[in-house]
Amino acid sequence: MKTSSLSRWLSALLLLTVPLTASAADGTAVMGGLGLLLLVAAGAVAFARPQGLLLSAAAGAALSLYLGMEHASAGQAICDISEKISCTAVNSSEYSKLLGVPVALYGFGFYLAMSWLAGRHALFQRGGALLLMQIGGVVAVGFDVYLGWAMSQVGALCPMCAATYVLNLLLLIGSTLERNRLSRIAGPGAGDTVFSALQSEGGPGVVAGLAGLILGIMVTGAGGSAAASAKSAGPVTADDLRGTYELAAGDVTFEPNDPIKGNPEAKYVLVEWADFQCPHCALMFPELKRVVEENPDVSVRYKHYPISQTCNHFVEWEGHKDACRAAAASVCANAQNAFWPLAEKMFKNQQYLSKDDIRFMVEQSGIDTAAFETCMADPATEAAVREDVEGGGKANINGTPSIFLKGPFGDRWVKINGGYEEITAILKVARAGGSLPEPPPPSAPAH
Repeated sequence: MKTSSLSRWLSALLLLTVPLTASAADGTAVMGGLGLLLLVAAGAVAFARPQGLLLSAAAGAALSLYLGMEHASAGQAICDISEKISCTAVNSSEYSKLLGVPVALYGFGFYLAMSWLAGRHALFQRGGALLLMQIGGVVAVGFDVYLGWAMSQVGALCPMCAATYVLNLLLLIGSTLERNRLSRIAGPGAGDTVFSALQSEGGPGVVAGLAGLILGIMVTGAGGSAAASAKSAGPVTADDLRGTYELAAGDVTFEPNDPIKGNPEAKYVLVEWADFQCPHCALMFPELKRVVEENPDVSVRYKHYPISQTCNHFVEWEGHKDACRAAAASVCANAQNAFWPLAEKMFKNQQYLSKDDIRFMVEQSGIDTAAFETCMADPATEAAVREDVEGGGKANINGTPSIFLKGPFGDRWVKINGGYEEITAILKVARAGGSLPEPPPPSAPAH
């Protein structure tokens, strides 16, 4: 491909980022910010290629590390804009891991390797580094095709993931343009071969990539110390528990008719605010179930917090359009002591929560359908959901799932930053009469 043709491709790619930047006017600042980032990166690759390649690789590393950290967290990503534009939906799907490691962390390692190669070329004009960047760009773009297919299966768009796909194109196109430039300067036959490029630049590039992968796993807390200590027979230390809880930012309350799993008189009480269309909530559901099944002195109470302005005035966008209906359905199921079977089905089928879909799951759960329909038409059902939402506002929750624990610190509630492993580690120390670190103050509340 001629250089002039590649330049036209790059110019077209730069123009494609303009709509993303303009979307900031619609209130989606994150989309606008991503568009601006891509615009700057594309402009840099077009007019200052060595620096542009380094900028594109560094931007990819930053986005990948954020997605990797978000994968390990229980909160929602800043790029969750709607039901169909959600990093969380994609980042917590079955396609988000490879060999047990978040795909985003492989991306972080890849971009650190590309940053090293781009830096080598920017400083020393290394054609071998550019050749390896070309090869890496081809592989990355090919893998992006698979990831794009995976997003189509999830039924949602991850804006940050899509931004890395554009960055990969920039790296491929930019490294090709730059190699062509060096070839014109050096003359025919002066280019690097794959073998020579691997000899001169491959070793440090591989080291940079592996170091990035290991660093990413460490930073995101994969297999963290609290989890490891909870699984082992060894003691859990204060350092193990650091960051696993904080004081609740508001008042945590519950009602007698809340769905309860476990002994209502249990010494340790967990309260969770969740949303049936929240991907992290679906992952948390079996973890809390496991906590209760393995610990007779623990109970969990479920509270509704649909991320949808339909029934949640704290949310300013349509959000999860089926979440309010699902919450109401679970209220009616709870009236027939069937909350947990229906909840499990709805969490497993988050993409299928239409009125007809829920009716089918109700029938499969052995619920009296006539009484269920009567309950769904009762205004008191929606009022019950809104009451839980108000409770979430008083607790100052900042997303779903939000989990609180009472018992290890007397009557004081703490917000749990994690799931099964963290809760188990805290309980292990509390039961043994150990000294739990004083809960740190709450992070900034949402309301």
